[in-house]
Amino acid sequence: MNEAERQQLISELKEFHKELKSYKRLLAPEKELSEPQKRYRESLREKLVRKIGKLKETIIQLT
Repeated sequence: MNEAERQQLISELKEFHKELKSYKRLLAPEKELSEPQKRYRESLREKLVRKIGKLKETIIQLT
């Protein structure tokens, strides 16, 4: 894996982590979410599921 590929992977992992934190905040039961927030939460969940599939193989190869 060359340097450019490593940097791209690191960027993807950072983005995934950022989105995962956002999703976690939306799952917090402290307050009721508005309908747009609920839709955003669901779209974010779907996006994270797709990214997990993509990143899983790469993470396995690196460990």
